Amino acid sequence: MSIENNLASIATSLATIAAHLTKNEPQASQAVPAPVPPVPAPAPQAAPAIPAPPVMPMPAAPAAPAAPLPFHDQQSLMSYVMTKYKELGPAKGGMIQNVLAELGISHVSGLPPEQYAAFYLKVEAL
Repeated sequence: MSIENNLASIATSLATIAAHLTKNEPQASQAVPAPVPPVPAPAPQAAPAIPAPPVMPMPAAPAAPAAPLPFHDQQSLMSYVMTKYKELGPAKGGMIQNVLAELGISHVSGLPPEQYAAFYLKVEAL
């Protein structure tokens, strides 16, 4: 139901109420006021144009490092992690565990060879 229809309905209802009240008052005139015509609604205005936000590209998966990895098996991986931990110190070195957690691994020995490159890039970023 539009606003115009609502206003027309209200005007009709008010006219009916006024008629009923005037019937109960002997000194009031018996004329029923004419319903008020609905007020036309203002024309809708176009919303101001808002530029669309720029589309941000999804971050690419880490690319394979240009240089060969310093490790190629579990033994060399463990050696790399221990050396890196000592270089970074306990505070930053402890973040290596966060890198493993991001990869869904709980311990260095559980890191599969296909994730060596991603692990290496993330640890080097620390």
